[in-house]
Amino acid sequence: MKRLIVITLTQVIIGLISCSSQTKDLDNLDKVLERIRQIETASYYSTNFFCFSGDTIPIDEKTFEYFNEYTVPADTSVGAYYVKFELSDTTKMIFAYDGKMRARINWKENNFETDDFSKNPWPYRTVIAPFFAKSKALIEYALTTKDSIKIDSVFYKNSVAYKISIFNERVELVGRLPIHISELGSNEGVISEYIIWINRKTNLPYKFQRTLPANTMIEEISNLKINNLNRNNFAISNYIPVDMPTRTEAKIEGNAKLIAKNLNEKAEKYFKDYNANVDKDIFISMFEMYINDVPKDQQISTITTLEKKYKGDIKKWADDIYNKSILVDENRFNSFLQNPNLKTLENDLGFQITISTLSSARSIWQEMAKAEDQQNEGYRKYIAGLREMMPNKAFYPDANSTMRMTYGTVQDYYPADAVHYNYVTTLAGVIEKEDPTNDEFIVPDRLKELYNKKDFGQYADKNGNIVTCFITNNDITGGNSGSGVIDANGNLIGLAFDGNWESMSGDILYETSVQRCISVDIRYVLFIIDKYAGATNLINELTLVK
Repeated sequence: MKRLIVITLTQVIIGLISCSSQTKDLDNLDKVLERIRQIETASYYSTNFFCFSGDTIPIDEKTFEYFNEYTVPADTSVGAYYVKFELSDTTKMIFAYDGKMRARINWKENNFETDDFSKNPWPYRTVIAPFFAKSKALIEYALTTKDSIKIDSVFYKNSVAYKISIFNERVELVGRLPIHISELGSNEGVISEYIIWINRKTNLPYKFQRTLPANTMIEEISNLKINNLNRNNFAISNYIPVDMPTRTEAKIEGNAKLIAKNLNEKAEKYFKDYNANVDKDIFISMFEMYINDVPKDQQISTITTLEKKYKGDIKKWADDIYNKSILVDENRFNSFLQNPNLKTLENDLGFQITISTLSSARSIWQEMAKAEDQQNEGYRKYIAGLREMMPNKAFYPDANSTMRMTYGTVQDYYPADAVHYNYVTTLAGVIEKEDPTNDEFIVPDRLKELYNKKDFGQYADKNGNIVTCFITNNDITGGNSGSGVIDANGNLIGLAFDGNWESMSGDILYETSVQRCISVDIRYVLFIIDKYAGATNLINELTLVK
């Protein structure tokens, strides 16, 4: 009984400490919020990038921009107006939002476009809030939400980081309002996570991180100046040059002419080996199989034209297409390129089939993406289960988008009874496998000449042979081709490029006894560069270790 009382008291004390910490964090965030509310305008440099969740390597290039931000409480969508400028020239606007519309300028193409949100399909404006509006929205959410959240804080010498973990649902801060988005599969545990870093001297945020199941966004600002702009003078029109054209159909037609010029150069090469009669026969056969084998609800939309206008007669449909479409006749194609017209293209039967096929493919890709999301979630749970089941086993880390290394040794192997593969191959084997009728086994005359003369230079082994490839028990996967293979002393000895047949299952289960990585021997690479290609200038730049 006494032990039970001790445990109960301990739990109470821990609970009181946790509640005290949460209360302190809320009080501190409330003070930060009041400080942000004192900002009417702000100028700053912003660094922004996305990475996969759990990673820190940017998916794309980092974005470096200069911002002018104007706090506008009356704007219920974003809570601020703002302008983004090119980093190299902070007078050149690239994006702006003023509560009524957003505008973009493409300085390379010398045009701009605007959007007044009249065709926005979402219940909110798809405008990413600027830094302080975003930070303000996050803190307001943390202080007032009834969602299941947890706030943690970490204090550093000059800053403090607040982590807001949101349980059981995905929450995105689009503008001022939190948007709750339904996720596929189970919504358990931390689904969304935000971290905001506060400068302890100014009590203002300077870094913002949002982590969702798919990716993480990180933004950090510097060179902050507050309340240095005249909010009443803000107007998007002030940043758009008077003589700059909009991105209208006239501009699109201009781009079409530029595209036509490029296509004109490629058309001759394309039609050189093109046979319309053969293509037509293939078209008829393929669509007969397509209509018979693909469920009707999954067929492309232009099949409706086949059924209504051509009564399902594929040959008549094909006759019309190949007699009229610009895509299957060089003269018609070139004539179109002389005067490209969007309406002509839209009415072209061949083009209609192309667009319909692409649209159908995109729909299929979207469904595949949903299935992949479910598969990825299931895989995460599967790996988690394996790690719980085998807590002492060493698992490979998820090293996506990072440099990784795998270690091993040069080894032969026995894939079956009485079958043995040596750990090296030689140029003699290349000559033995020569097949002039197979592109993969054609041996150039120069290489045969060097082999017959045994003119191997300094690259032969102690037996006088040229080693072409070797195998190791390194664990590799798709994407490793071209990776350097180094020995224990850090010397480059080869380049990995393939795996043996038995390694096909390696992504699921690695079998050390039979799975092998195939690498080209660096001596053969040097031999080809030097003796075959005669590029001795490259050899002279290298340090060869023998």
